[in-house]
Amino acid sequence: MPTSECYPSFYWSHWRSSSGAEVHREETEPGRFNFLSFLATAQALQVEFLPLTWDAGRGLVGTGATSRIHQSLVDLDTSLAFKTYHKQTRTEEQVFRTIINEITVLSQTSVREHANIAQLQGICWDISPRDDKPWPVLVFQKSHFGDLDHFARHGGRDMRPEERLSLCLDVGRAIMDMHANSIVHGDIKPENVLIFKGNPEKYCAKVIDFGYSARYTDGTSRLTLSGTELWNAPEHGSRAHQWTLSQAIKADLFSFGMLCFWLLFEPSLSGTTLPPYFQKVDVDSSRLAEEELRRAKAELRAYAQKLLTSVTTLETLGQDKKIVLEKFFNSSLSPNPGEREMSLSTLLEELDPQRTSPQKVVLANIDCNVRSSDFKIENSIYDFYRSDYRVRSYVARCLLEKQSQSASIAIQAAFCYYIGFGVMRDKAETMKILGRCGEKIQAVQDIVLGVNLTPNTLRASLISKLADMGHVSWSNFSYIYLNQQRLDEAQVQLTREKDDLIITCGVDHFLTDLSRGMLARIYEIQGQWGEAEKLEVQVMETSKTKLGSDHPSTLTSMANLASTLWSQGRWEEAEKLEVQVMETRKTKLGSDHPDTLTSMANLASTLSSQGRWEEAEKLEVQVMETSKTKLGSDHPSTLTSIANLASTYRNQGRWEEAEKLEMQVMETSKTKLGSDHPSTLTSIANLASTYRNQGRWEEAEKLEVQVIETSKTKLGSDHPDTLSSMANLASTYRSQGRREEAEKLEVQVMETSKTKLGSDHPDTLSSMANLASTLWSQGRWEEAERLEVQVMETSKTKLGSDHPSTLTSMANLASTYRNQGRWEEAEKLEVQVMETRKTKLRPDHPSTLTSMANLASIYRNQGRWEEAEKLDVQVMETSKTKLGSDHPDTLTSMANLASTYRNQGRWEEAEKLDVQVMETSKTKLGSDHPDTLTSMANLASTYRNQGRWEEAEKLEVQVMETSKTKLGSDHPDTLTSMANLASTYRNKGRWEEAEKLEMQVMETSKTKLGSDHPSTLTSMANLASTLWNQGRWEEAEKLEVQVMETRKTKLGHDHPSTLTSMANLASTLWSQGRWEETEKLEVQVMETRKTKLGSDHPDTLSSMANLASTLSSQGRWEEAEKLEMQVMETSKTKLGSDHPSTLTSMANLASTLWSQGRWEEAEKLEVEVVETRKTKLGSDHPSTLTSMANLAFTWKEQGRHDDSLALMEACAKARNQILGSAHPDTISSVSTIEDWLADLSSLAGTTTPDRCPARSS
Repeated sequence: MPTSECYPSFYWSHWRSSSGAEVHREETEPGRFNFLSFLATAQALQVEFLPLTWDAGRGLVGTGATSRIHQSLVDLDTSLAFKTYHKQTRTEEQVFRTIINEITVLSQTSVREHANIAQLQGICWDISPRDDKPWPVLVFQKSHFGDLDHFARHGGRDMRPEERLSLCLDVGRAIMDMHANSIVHGDIKPENVLIFKGNPEKYCAKVIDFGYSARYTDGTSRLTLSGTELWNAPEHGSRAHQWTLSQAIKADLFSFGMLCFWLLFEPSLSGTTLPPYFQKVDVDSSRLAEEELRRAKAELRAYAQKLLTSVTTLETLGQDKKIVLEKFFNSSLSPNPGEREMSLSTLLEELDPQRTSPQKVVLANIDCNVRSSDFKIENSIYDFYRSDYRVRSYVARCLLEKQSQSASIAIQAAFCYYIGFGVMRDKAETMKILGRCGEKIQAVQDIVLGVNLTPNTLRASLISKLADMGHVSWSNFSYIYLNQQRLDEAQVQLTREKDDLIITCGVDHFLTDLSRGMLARIYEIQGQWGEAEKLEVQVMETSKTKLGSDHPSTLTSMANLASTLWSQGRWEEAEKLEVQVMETRKTKLGSDHPDTLTSMANLASTLSSQGRWEEAEKLEVQVMETSKTKLGSDHPSTLTSIANLASTYRNQGRWEEAEKLEMQVMETSKTKLGSDHPSTLTSIANLASTYRNQGRWEEAEKLEVQVIETSKTKLGSDHPDTLSSMANLASTYRSQGRREEAEKLEVQVMETSKTKLGSDHPDTLSSMANLASTLWSQGRWEEAERLEVQVMETSKTKLGSDHPSTLTSMANLASTYRNQGRWEEAEKLEVQVMETRKTKLRPDHPSTLTSMANLASIYRNQGRWEEAEKLDVQVMETSKTKLGSDHPDTLTSMANLASTYRNQGRWEEAEKLDVQVMETSKTKLGSDHPDTLTSMANLASTYRNQGRWEEAEKLEVQVMETSKTKLGSDHPDTLTSMANLASTYRNKGRWEEAEKLEMQVMETSKTKLGSDHPSTLTSMANLASTLWNQGRWEEAEKLEVQVMETRKTKLGHDHPSTLTSMANLASTLWSQGRWEETEKLEVQVMETRKTKLGSDHPDTLSSMANLASTLSSQGRWEEAEKLEMQVMETSKTKLGSDHPSTLTSMANLASTLWSQGRWEEAEKLEVEVVETRKTKLGSDHPSTLTSMANLAFTWKEQGRHDDSLALMEACAKARNQILGSAHPDTISSVSTIEDWLADLSSLAGTTTPDRCPARSS
């Protein structure tokens, strides 16, 4: 084993070259290397112009002196490398000389078909945003494992010596065949060798980067070689030195010998120190370093011999192979170039007997003969019209600039004006140009006639073959235009081109259709789907007529049209087309063809949009399984199919299954594509969305922040994907109650969208809707309304009145109206939304069910509980059938129905539903999920209404503690849970505890939400209620005045919440005996509610009952009785005879009759109330006990002392058990019994405590 006399692994990656090879000949055409001569050369070499964009956001694969190589994904088995060229420090002629040189070498048959040379796939374009000049980008197949330098140190670190030698032989074959065809590579090193998968289980090496390569066309040619200093032969001296073919080949052989030396001995060389004679070499550009390096290379041959005998791991090669290697290194690493002649042939003869002779072919002198005048637009016209419009513009510009150089160029320039290629069509200019070169119009007309009626383009590259097989899709240039803010310009140019082509080629020409399709993509990205649809219908009809209904191009046009219909919410029409495409592709291509799978995925998406998730799931599972089998588990199409299935699971509320799939997609994408690839970022965002649905907001936030930061760096702050990621994070912030942070992000997204996409773009409208939602949650309803009206009106104009997005905007506005108490306006919108969705989407579509639930909510607010119940039941039953009993939407519908039952006083039915929802949520979502906590709070509310305060308290404490842990102490949901618990404390007479909680809620709300936020005002009103119960009326009054005034300013004088605050203040004034002030407020509340809500609305009836109580307190019993009779009769009609509110109205009327000494009438009512409450609420319900106490008072007045005492004792006993001995009601009943017992001997002196009618607040 070697000891310390070895090279460290890092050393070999130093020293890079700085210039390319130049062929010196006797004659060089001035300015010959230019854009047009490059195009002519590419056409002559039959190199494809590919309609691809190279992704500048991808990481660099390598950087050289003349070029940069980026990678981009086509599929995971065919990743592409895009080679761009440095232009900043070189003249245009130098750049094009290098490119022409490289594609000439790469296009030779010996190179193009060589198994060990990376193949040139074609050419795409790098368009400078500064001057719109397109620069060629060479497209290669990128390796699976990276370059040899990286692979040998990392993934291939454990390769056996036999595998390392096999890679050496791969490189050797490439070099030998190149040399046989007079091609010199000029820069052989590990970084210029890519490693691919081989068969079977074998690695394969391919040589790349021919920027420094050159081809000798005769024996007199001489070249200036450069390469990389570290890997150059020792005889490399001045960069101006000119080399013969023989000399250049020998220099290549030394570099190859060094590469083999490094690869075979790299495991032993890594991590050790340099030999003594290398330690002084400082790898920089100094002369001393060059001399030291040259001396060190002279000793490599001896060092290789030493390692061959001392490295024990090489023993597995066998003695024969080691002898061959000894000969090879002795020859290839010789300081004397003359001794290297037979080194490569010796190696291959001995170790690769099947390849004893090189492959030699006849080479054409393409680089000598091709001129700018040889370029013909018509030879690549299809490829040009598939590319960025700026390529056509620049081609035309170059032709026009050089039209005076030859008649051929002039005819091409005239052709541009004739058909509108890159310039506006101008027949007069065509004639001028033709006249100057002595040609007639027939010259360009013949070109037009020569352009075939169907596309005729070279389809030789792997990428084109994959595209034909459906494995890849060409780039959509609309996104490039969007990112560069060129959409409007592109739209104008493409519209002009389309119109010009119709004139010159005809409405049904393939170029016209191609132009229509490109323009349609621009309309789509702008959300102008009507315009896109018109164009796509034309394309489809032309394809059907020209090519047939089952032609692949026709099917693609049908799929594009279906996509546009889908975007317009016209899902039935889209489905019809997609079924047709899918069935035809199954018949034509087979069930497992990538295009067939794509059509199935599209159909699944449309079914999903219609809420037909089971059908969608079935298709998506089929697509996923077939993709795994056909393409592999890590293929992008497979990953997309998995993500689509996860999305369907998400829609079904199957979040654990969705999460599992999304985690798989994310991890695979990270491994295969990298953490910063757009597809990886999408997978991360999808997983974050699932976390959001599960209430795992911290995890969602962490992922979303990661996506935003990476998107900003990779794509830019104004890229649509970046804006989407910001909107997602804002949504998470909103869920966390971090509304200011959400608002800040949403404003930024909205403003950027307006600038980038326009004010009426669908994405901009979505951002406005999101901001409105945040404003809504902040109680800023006027601002929200303003935005929502704008979104709705624009959507109607832009998308149509029945578009799903328009309907969503109407529903959002209705929600805002609902919060403003504008229920009639809300109802009108909600009915319109519901009816349209029923017609457009079907009655059982999830969106239709949502609109029905929203309408039921409005009915609930209006006290129209029977109508609400009817809708709620319908929604619940349909959801159970459609989505399943445990789907989150079904559980929500059950909770809504329970809420309606609660409002109707049907607490047992409400409880039954609430328990079911809670238990299912615990099982389905987990005990700490926000929806589970909400269900627990709802059940606690039902318990509270039933007077089961201990059970309510137990649940509410659990909800509060979990919310604090899960959401934080200042989260709005946590504050709500604290307020609910305080309410229960209030009902139990534990006012100090209630006050403490309410004070905390109020202060936190002021800090978190602001003093005028609706939730803050509610917390102040709750605290005032607790103070009122403690008899601290002045403090209560102060708070209530503040709440009332703020609500008047914030919500308006007639808002339901404002009227409630006025009623609360009136109640406090009443308690202070300030009846005139009370009456004034209560009359105002009652009259406004009659006008606003109607005479029979529950809130109106409450206000009438409160006024009656005030009148009664003033001794105005007849007026009070009249009101109370009206309230009771209306309640019986509206709510039913056994409704809790009806029973309260009967009790109030009995109280007024009692005050007038009309005890028999009072008794009759009170007995009915007691019996009904016992049946309805239970014998121990607090309201039942209150009615028993009232009846006892009446019996006392009737002289039924024993009965009254027995009833009051039963009441006191029950109150002690239910409410506790310290509760005010318990204390009152015990005190009354004591008074009655003390006064039994002198009935005339008995004093009866005051009775007060029940007041609503």
